[in-house]
Amino acid sequence: MTDYHQNDPTMIGYAVEITHSRAGMVFGNIFEVGHYSDYARHIRDTALPLDSVTLTYSNDWGVNAGKTITVPRREYDNDRHRLMSESGRVTTVRFNPASEAELTALLQREHSRRMAYPIGSQEEHLKKLTDKLAEVRKPAEELSPPEKAVKPPAAKKKQSITARLAEADAEAKAFNAQRAQNPATATKKHKKEIE
Repeated sequence: MTDYHQNDPTMIGYAVEITHSRAGMVFGNIFEVGHYSDYARHIRDTALPLDSVTLTYSNDWGVNAGKTITVPRREYDNDRHRLMSESGRVTTVRFNPASEAELTALLQREHSRRMAYPIGSQEEHLKKLTDKLAEVRKPAEELSPPEKAVKPPAAKKKQSITARLAEADAEAKAFNAQRAQNPATATKKHKKEIE
């Protein structure tokens, strides 16, 4: 999240919360977290210092085949190439703070903070992106001579994905309404659907 903080201060950041899946489709919420650079600054200021890194290796080859190892941050920083390639194929990487309890508390605080953000709809999100793209492209199009202007592609027919997005949006709104009335019941019901 913090990699691009100097590139474009006008970017908008989003957090995605996956609530459940059904029939191969993932459902959840999209939260607009505000200007990207502000949110990246918040993450940098709030993040816990890295203490160690846990690597899980596949069973297929290497010195650490089938193993999960935890190494101090300094060793990971200094010997990352060997740990990530020569020792076997890494399937998962977990970055660990010094205190798991502190991490759990931080994640709970951030989750509560995120729940205060308004939940957006796909239509509003796509309109914002379309407007932003039009704003970015406008100066370049104004500079192009009219005779060389490229014709926009013909509008495509709405595909079934639109119906899927509308269904997902309706389900997310219903889930959030139910969660607002009784958070514990809503979460248990959707956990059962996932299982």
